[in-house]
Amino acid sequence: MATDTLIILIACVYGACVGSFLTVLTTRLPMMILGTIKSPVFDTLWGRSHCPNCNTLIPFYRNIPVVTWLFQLGRAKCCGGKIPGNYFMLEIVCAAIPGVFLLNFDTQSALTLSLFSYFALALIIIDIRHLLAPFAITIPLGVLGLVLAASGTLETNAMKSLAGALFGGGIVLVLYAIGRLTTGREWLGLGDLPLLGAVGAWVGPDGFILSWAFGLMGVPVAYLRRLMPSDPDVPEGALPMAPPILVGALITLILSELGLLIPLLEYNN
Repeated sequence: MATDTLIILIACVYGACVGSFLTVLTTRLPMMILGTIKSPVFDTLWGRSHCPNCNTLIPFYRNIPVVTWLFQLGRAKCCGGKIPGNYFMLEIVCAAIPGVFLLNFDTQSALTLSLFSYFALALIIIDIRHLLAPFAITIPLGVLGLVLAASGTLETNAMKSLAGALFGGGIVLVLYAIGRLTTGREWLGLGDLPLLGAVGAWVGPDGFILSWAFGLMGVPVAYLRRLMPSDPDVPEGALPMAPPILVGALITLILSELGLLIPLLEYNN
């Protein structure tokens, strides 16, 4: 029991570090894509952390996930400027993810679900703020799904994973073409192709359809863009694609790991 508790605590610490990186990723990557970088210190994902207010380099001992924000009461030590509370919340959520999964699943399943959750979180945050699904995230997510399926880590097999990726991407192409031909507008943008293809790679074609059904639960998450800072160039009524489909896919993966989808979907064939 003590060993299990220690493993969970270590996993939560690593999760908090992932959360710290995701704050950088979700802030800098859209700026790099949209060309809105205001300072050279934000032109890379791998550079040292800087104060979001005055661009002062942050030393490592003042950049400890969760702890620093609490001890500094959400203020930057260098200039006294406010550190956004969403940084702290993202680190907390990412710390909790592996802990929750380890309490309910075996280590392999917990790691798999945690990986998908981290990718999903990054995409959801960026999509809510900017209506973007960066290829730099969606393509690695899809490749990872294919690799995990081929290795037997996922409940779906390699052939179903590949079929799911083609199915998801194919839906985008079909809807794009229909929209263009009938209304002259894009019903789905081609930028959504790798996103839906990646989801299909993780859950297979049957799971992809089920993910859309479960995705209705993710629609309220899409409306969070009305509460979060967003790109002023994004149309007011536009809703992001990533939250519904990724929430639905995560639910599908969890139920699959629990064996609750076997009566409906024959994953093990």
